[in-house]
Amino acid sequence: RFFVPEGQLSRVHLGQVVTIGCDGCKLLTAKISFIAAREEFTPPVIFSVDNREKLVFKLEARAPGGLLLNPGQPVEVRTQ
Repeated sequence: RFFVPEGQLSRVHLGQVVTIGCDGCKLLTAKISFIAAREEFTPPVIFSVDNREKLVFKLEARAPGGLLLNPGQPVEVRTQ
């Protein structure tokens, strides 16, 4: 589960492949499987390089075989 600012929402779509990385783990690929229909305010504990955006959309991505990440673990997601 990750969040995208409103200004970047038009750049993502269902089925799109994303790359997920974190400190100490190898890069993983997943496909976007959910995009929220409504925006929400940025959760107070979300990690972001730039927290200036306040409204975000929640997305979910699924990887073949699952992801070996911990709930709440900070990751970086990039679209392909």
